[in-house]
Amino acid sequence: MKKTLDEFFDELELLKKAAEAIAEKNLKMRDLLTRMLDPEEFGHAVSNEVRAEIRKVLRSSQTS
Repeated sequence: MKKTLDEFFDELELLKKAAEAIAEKNLKMRDLLTRMLDPEEFGHAVSNEVRAEIRKVLRSSQTS
């Protein structure tokens, strides 16, 4: 099936919106993880083991 230029741009717009939604979710997840490390937020309710894993995830996401 041959796509028209309009169909191509419609699909491109859908992909762009999906990418923006994923980026927004990633920012919210990063914010939550950062808050879990902060003693003024959730930090005292999170075990040392969990905080250590969060730090690993955040460090690895900076290099990716």
